[in-house]
Amino acid sequence: GFYGADEKHRVLIGESGRRCAGVGIYSPKGQFLVGRGVTQNGEALTLYDEQSGRARAGLGVAPDGAPSLVLFDQNGKDRAELHVRADGKPGFVMVDANGKRVAAMP
Repeated sequence: GFYGADEKHRVLIGESGRRCAGVGIYSPKGQFLVGRGVTQNGEALTLYDEQSGRARAGLGVAPDGAPSLVLFDQNGKDRAELHVRADGKPGFVMVDANGKRVAAMP
């Protein structure tokens, strides 16, 4: 990995025991900001809030090539997803704070 003069993580590159290769980017304060990973379940890029450390947005591609964009609330819970299925059909899903679907197309 790469470290700052203060010996805090700035960039880490590696592979976990779960067969996940990835890159992590950290703020000057040492907070995790960006995660980029590749697994057998697809690829993902996740952006985190520096203050809370919670996920706020994610971009992913499934093994079949289907992309999705996920937006998380202030607690890191999935709230909205925009996706295009492998067959080319688009979709959109919104859920409330309890995970209950409140809107979806199709």
